[in-house]
Amino acid sequence: MTLQMLLTALCGAALLGGLFAAVAGLVGWADRESARRRGPLERRAVRLWLRATQGGSVSGTRRLRALGVAALAAMVVVWAVTGIPVAGVIVGITVLFGPALLRPGGNATKAIARLEALEHWVRRLGSIHEAGISLEQAIVRSLDTVPEPIAEPVTTLARRLTAGWRPADAYRALADELDDAAADSVCALLWLHANDHSSGLSQALLRQAKSTAEQVEMRRKIEADREKPRANARWLTVMCLGVFAVSLATHYITPYRTPVGQAVMAGLAVAFVAVLGWMRRMAALKPAPRILDRTTRTDSAADRQAGFEEAGR
Repeated sequence: MTLQMLLTALCGAALLGGLFAAVAGLVGWADRESARRRGPLERRAVRLWLRATQGGSVSGTRRLRALGVAALAAMVVVWAVTGIPVAGVIVGITVLFGPALLRPGGNATKAIARLEALEHWVRRLGSIHEAGISLEQAIVRSLDTVPEPIAEPVTTLARRLTAGWRPADAYRALADELDDAAADSVCALLWLHANDHSSGLSQALLRQAKSTAEQVEMRRKIEADREKPRANARWLTVMCLGVFAVSLATHYITPYRTPVGQAVMAGLAVAFVAVLGWMRRMAALKPAPRILDRTTRTDSAADRQAGFEEAGR
């Protein structure tokens, strides 16, 4: 390795390290528990990054840390071996966003699992409340059997209720954390009971659980139909990355060592990402609008009450 190649590799490492440090400074290194104490803009940045790279995984910050180190190492090695800065950067970015490239349906799968867990929890909640226990006490008692995909938001809900939060505000916060139109129907039902304490909540919860189960079945069928274009995108990604890796190890990479060749390589990489984004958009469905979205909180009390009653039916 010549001195020029070594300096080039060090400059590349500094470039990717600075980029990764900037992302880490925005996202932070803390786990999910401490991330909740951040501001709303920072929490949104965390969620967007985790969705893009880890499919919404709760332990995504640890994986992000490991991926960042692996991406930095891969970039330095490829840059030093080939002497092509653009190739090193492409490999580093590929390693960093590898899970998002190879698992385009991770978000939908986790959303279905979370919704199914919500259905089981609501059914259990209705059974506990039917024994004559108040809703807030039933929520606390349900912590022993709450399914893992929603264990964290439900535990947070129970803590807020025992800490003295207004039940209506706690249920709204739960809806924000679940961030799903189907989950809003459940939270709206809880919100209605917190405001009027009407009877028949157990039966309403069981009916809502049945409706949620139907939503889960419908989403599974939709995801099965969407799996084919996702599989096509996955195989296209693997083949293109394989061709790129073979090119780096052979003489076919020689024309890209010039500045013009590196510009062409960068343009091809951008075009490839654009095609993947287009294919992913074709396989994606626009999520149903939420009825408890933050943007609706400026509506009048009468409008909100009408919306909640509509969701509770």
